[in-house]
Amino acid sequence: MQYRSHTLRVFTALAFLAFAVVCYGRIFQLWGGAKSGMSLDQLGAKELYRAKVQVNDGSGDLTVYGWDDDFEDALAALGRTCFPNGGGMKVVGDGIGMGIARNGRTVARMILLKTSGQSVLFRLVQSPAEYELSEKKPSTRFMSELPPFPGSEPIFFLKNADTGTSVEISRTRSRAGTVSVSMDDALASAGWQCPFPGDGSTVGEGPVCRFYVRKKDMCCILATDMNDGTGTLVLAMHNRL
Repeated sequence: MQYRSHTLRVFTALAFLAFAVVCYGRIFQLWGGAKSGMSLDQLGAKELYRAKVQVNDGSGDLTVYGWDDDFEDALAALGRTCFPNGGGMKVVGDGIGMGIARNGRTVARMILLKTSGQSVLFRLVQSPAEYELSEKKPSTRFMSELPPFPGSEPIFFLKNADTGTSVEISRTRSRAGTVSVSMDDALASAGWQCPFPGDGSTVGEGPVCRFYVRKKDMCCILATDMNDGTGTLVLAMHNRL
């Protein structure tokens, strides 16, 4: 992924956050009794969850760590330990830090998120070849469970088969409100229902987020205008319960 805007970086972090929400029982309820996290144990990190994931056309190993330290302390500790030669973790949004560490054999993409007095780290480790595949846009639209917004271009895809969760980020020139109305109609036609009718259903300014359910499936559509004025980013999350 070649990040073109601050908004896209934040959306990518939100994609990983969606995984945390879906895995809530597996991650946050394990916080107190989790084992130490490999090379991060010296920082006080606890390994909470591990899974094989697909990122665009590449694959990798996703590990989730928890800290009892606050966001600023965890960010500084990661910078000292994982980036001894500089570069480090960069803050890309309120309570969101991102960084990439390379050692010649693997590439580790890290996203640190701030929670209530604690921190959560998503660490995706890949081979250089798989990393390069993941850096490119998806070769096709992998999100088959939800209808796409007409004319949108998929630019990021994340799937965890272990939890039945997929997250897609796409880009369109339409405004966020227009996307919300169109997706609402398309999902309703496909049998999806919104538990909160009227929420975000009008064309307007700013981010629009709506949740839908259909039998044992749930999905979330979040649309926000890009900060560089080139269109709208659409985050679609699907989970099969």
